[in-house]
Amino acid sequence: MDDKVRKTNHRRAATVHAITLQISGSLVTMVMLLWAIRNGFKLATNSSRYKGVSDWAFHIGVVTMLLGSLFLILGIPILADLFLNLSEQLQEEAGFHKAWKINNF
Repeated sequence: MDDKVRKTNHRRAATVHAITLQISGSLVTMVMLLWAIRNGFKLATNSSRYKGVSDWAFHIGVVTMLLGSLFLILGIPILADLFLNLSEQLQEEAGFHKAWKINNF
């Protein structure tokens, strides 16, 4: 019986760690997208600095901003879902520990 509890706790802890790593990876991705949007904006607004290719620089900057914004908007619901999964998992784990303490005492 005690061995089953340890395996269940280990499995749940592994799930929490996996979700935490997914959230960390998603946050890093969001920061990189914000950085790409910022650089695209700088490229689009300072395109006159690049003689001969200023039109290309402007268009590349605008496309970078648009794609970065699109991916950021699409990534926010994914990140929110990961946070909800983590909170549900933590609530289940907290409830499991409370029930386990009550049953053992």
